[in-house]
Amino acid sequence: TIFPTRDGEWVAWTPEGFFDASEHGAQYIGYHLNRGPDKAADFVGVDQLYDAFYRPDLVAKKLAGQDISAQAERIDVAALLSGGLPPEVAILAPESGQGDARDVTLRYEVCDRGGGIGRTVLYLNGRAVGVTEGTRALKRVKAEGPEQGACYTRERPISLQPGANRIELAAATEAGGVTSERAGITVDWQGAQQEPDLHILAVAVNKYRDGDLRLEHATGDARALIEQLRARGQGLFRDIHVHTLFDAAVDRAGIAETFDEVGAQVNPEDVFVFFLAGHGVTNRQDGDYYFLPADFRYTSQSAVAEQGLSKGFFQESLARVPAGKALVLLDTCQSGAFA
Repeated sequence: TIFPTRDGEWVAWTPEGFFDASEHGAQYIGYHLNRGPDKAADFVGVDQLYDAFYRPDLVAKKLAGQDISAQAERIDVAALLSGGLPPEVAILAPESGQGDARDVTLRYEVCDRGGGIGRTVLYLNGRAVGVTEGTRALKRVKAEGPEQGACYTRERPISLQPGANRIELAAATEAGGVTSERAGITVDWQGAQQEPDLHILAVAVNKYRDGDLRLEHATGDARALIEQLRARGQGLFRDIHVHTLFDAAVDRAGIAETFDEVGAQVNPEDVFVFFLAGHGVTNRQDGDYYFLPADFRYTSQSAVAEQGLSKGFFQESLARVPAGKALVLLDTCQSGAFA
């Protein structure tokens, strides 16, 4: 089914629940969860199932008449929604309005509504700047029952950018797959823009340990991009910093360590460019994107999730880099699943 709107948005979905949409199109469809004859139904928007069901590739296959039943068997809408509702989130402070300083203390609340509390993500101007797993780092403040209904709060600093700053928060169920609606505020800070540095992190693999996976152009493309950014960045940035990880150095530990090193050098006014080249895979079992590191060995389909680096891994890594502006470039297959 394809549903276009008068304002130019659209959403397309399959009977199995997979969807594709324009930037704001997913808001128009979702699922009613009946709670009995004496209670109002709950509504879960399809955009709250983004990680599991945003699959433009499968929508395209369905439109082309291809069979996608194998993927549908592994990811079931009813099973996902039966695990309980996603948490309810709220930003308690500051309030929307004028900001007095660049660095502010953000206080937010996450309440369990039956599905537990999984990953909580904080966004600044659309970019993830903080990721918390479960109730780690959260303070329990109240509960309506032994566990269900428990609410937690957290305080953390956040650095604003000159102009309007959109701060948003979302949390997933403990099992993942269903995310809360985003809570958001807008804080305007009229500070002066400082001259930024440009930080480039290029990760690329040609020489996979598995000879069948080896590529020819990944590291060359990374070097070419770096040279172009160096040349075109002259006069735009105070300084340009380049970090590279190539071939055998590209593993989970190496990437995590390098992100930590870059994050320690980046300031809020800086610009960060992350380039990733190699093999990317949309896992058939969970629909998630995985990047294959240099030491990947295919033994079974489960090897992708066990050895590959997931979208969540990169989301957490990118959140540790406090640049005010960031650009992520993926030169891999099936990178659309990273969105």
